[in-house]
Amino acid sequence: MEACDDNIPQKCDTASVQISVIRQNFPPQFIDTPYRVTISEFRNVGDEIIKVIAEDKDQVGKLVFSANGIAPAPTYFDIDAVSGAVTVAKDLQSDRTVIYTLRVTAYDDAEPTQVASTDVTVIVQRNAHAPKFREGQYRITLSEKDATLGEPIVTVEADN
Repeated sequence: MEACDDNIPQKCDTASVQISVIRQNFPPQFIDTPYRVTISEFRNVGDEIIKVIAEDKDQVGKLVFSANGIAPAPTYFDIDAVSGAVTVAKDLQSDRTVIYTLRVTAYDDAEPTQVASTDVTVIVQRNAHAPKFREGQYRITLSEKDATLGEPIVTVEADN
């Protein structure tokens, strides 16, 4: 590039200019999908349950994560915007849902923004124990004369 003044004699100077074209052609991509995790309903608020990972081939800005999803997932789970760590946001014992779907979005915060989304399926184990019969053994003796078709002959009970 050359710049000159209008004086006589004219004086000029030259400089090199380097132009870099930054392309934003590729959206982020999630790695190791699908994301699925099974947890206990007794996990504490703040516990990390899974981490999502994304990469951007032409990343210009910072890669940022956000979460939404099918209710009530966004109420019970949150994501760290920088690390992609999904955490418990609310006491899971206050809800009876077993399967939650959290939609996670990754985007490069440069303009124009390129976006990618994936689902994180969280399965909450709500019943850790099998039912137990109240009695260890039930025994009844009856004769075929005393039995009436379709009538109950014994009642068994179990607790869970």
